[in-house]
Amino acid sequence: MNILKISIIVAIIGVISIYFITNYLENKIDISQANKHFGEKVTIRGNVGQIFRKNGNTFFRLYDFSGDIKVVVFKKSKIPEAEQLKQGDVVSVTGKVSKYKNELEIIADKIMFF
Repeated sequence: MNILKISIIVAIIGVISIYFITNYLENKIDISQANKHFGEKVTIRGNVGQIFRKNGNTFFRLYDFSGDIKVVVFKKSKIPEAEQLKQGDVVSVTGKVSKYKNELEIIADKIMFF
């Protein structure tokens, strides 16, 4: 009976560990490394700079100690945090590194405030 209890506890811990690993370990990079991760999903933490909104889409500059990058939040991505952004906010942006008009950008699918 003890072995059964231990097995169940170990199995539960394993499932929780797998959930944690797949949902919380992200490809965290500095902005200066974005060009090495073109086409990949990354997470970058930084300060919000200039913000521009048009047709429900939000565009802003994200700055960290290594540089800056444009972040695009399309209306269809339904990220409510995009509407709350203010210049100077510290955020973590997760999205795909892309290129538009020869400039790197992040197409956001998640924004978290700090």
